[in-house]
Order: sequence, then structure tokens, then C-alpha cells
Amino acid sequence: TLHKLSAFAATTSLELKGVVSDETGSGSLVFATSPTLVAPVLGTPASGVMTNVTGIPVSALANGTDGELITWDASGVATTVAAGTAAQVLTSNGAGAAPTFQAAAGGGTTILHRVSAAQAATTCATTDTNLTGGTYTLPANTLSTNKGLRIYAIAQKSTVGSADTISMKIDFGGTDILTNGSIGSGGAGYIPFNLALHNQDSASSQIIFGTSLNNSVQGLGAGANTAISSAIFTSSIDTSSAITIAVQCLDGNFGAGGDDDTATLRYFLVEELPAGS
Repeated sequence: TLHKLSAFAATTSLELKGVVSDETGSGSLVFATSPTLVAPVLGTPASGVMTNVTGIPVSALANGTDGELITWDASGVATTVAAGTAAQVLTSNGAGAAPTFQAAAGGGTTILHRVSAAQAATTCATTDTNLTGGTYTLPANTLSTNKGLRIYAIAQKSTVGSADTISMKIDFGGTDILTNGSIGSGGAGYIPFNLALHNQDSASSQIIFGTSLNNSVQGLGAGANTAISSAIFTSSIDTSSAITIAVQCLDGNFGAGGDDDTATLRYFLVEELPAGS
């Protein structure tokens, strides 16, 4: 007991392990400063600094609340950003303040539906006929209070009837909200629709205010074309339920003379405008 280990011959880690009866693990003897550990099982350390630790898998992170994000406060302390709700966006609150989920600011539009390729021709009847590819169901409450909607479409009269007059229109939940003129005998060409809707009823989400925007008829062949409706209108339409939007045609002389007209949808866009637009 009076002698130190230095009194013995040089001993390897393996030799030392051979005379110890309660060791754990294998390999070289480890000292406090800068040891190299190979696949150690550390358990739960009482303290530690993880600055240089890499390769931590996501599954190893502490459990949290679904939808929350990790950030740092003004003191540099890790904290979380509370989960937002549907349609909210993550918004910076400036230096020193944690970001938060907020309603999207105005300035951008959201495309709800788009048809950008020519569809199959539709035979127009004496009653309003939906063009192939020209319908879209607007989800309930999309056009809620102070929300806006833009509808843009291009329809083409595909065939020429010697005695027919074909009309094009936009139907919104069973209400004709825009009729873009008509092409008469021998006429053929394109008819555009450009319409904005705005809900201004803060109580029931039912009063729709709208106007057509810069509508013009281009590329018409022979035949008369009537003036395009561009009057501002208001209509009570319940947007708390789903609404079907349809591009329609009507052939005033369908079945007469065997020259019934057809129409083709060329483009159809429905987009949500920013709140307050």
C-alpha cells in the first residue's frame, strides 16, 4: 500500500482491464481531457454543452406541439412559435421579436381554378348550357366578408350557323352575373369574360357587388355582335354554401335548319383576391 502504480512495470489498458473485475466497455483507458470515445452509451448526463455535436436526427429532439416552430427570443434563448391556423402565414415582427402566424397581407392573389387548354366543343341549346370544362365549385365561405373574387374566361364560337345567334354568359350559383354579348348570323370568334366580385355584407355574407373589367370582343368574323354588358350590379347570393361557377352558351335557334352552333372553352381562371380588395 506504500507504493504507487509507477512502481510496477508499464501496463497497457488491456492488461489493466485484466486485473479489474467490474469494468464496463472495452478499448483504451480514458482520461478527462480530450478523450476519444467510440459508440459510448452516456445515459442522461447531469449537464453538458452541445455546441460541437453534429448529426443529431430529428427523432432525437425533444417532443413538442404539432405545428409549432423553434425560434430564439431577444436574449438568444430557444423558444417556440405558437401554431397558426389554416391560411395564416409566418410573419416577421422585426429584430428582437419572435415571428408569429398571421393572416396573409393584401397584395397577392390565390389561383383557385385554372383551365388553360382548349376543351371539347359543346353544343349550345335553347337553354343555358355549361361549356365542357367550364364549371368550378367555389368552396363554402371562400367569398366571405370583404373578400374578392376574379373570374376570367375566353370562349369561342366554334361553328357558323346561318340563322343562329349564340350568347355567352357567366353563371354564379344560378344567377347570370355577366352576359358578354352575342354573335349573330355567320359570326365566329372569341368572347372574353373579365369579372370582379366583392362581398360587402358584414352580417350575412350574402351581398355580392361586382363589375365587368375591360371586356372586349376580339377576332370576330362576319356577323353582328351586340354590345357587351358592363353594368355594375349587386345581388344577394349566399356564399356560406358552395357555389357553382359556370361558363355557359345559349343558341337562340337551336334545332332550326340543322346548323346548331357549338362553343369551345379556351381559358378559364378563378382567383381569390386579397382581403379588402
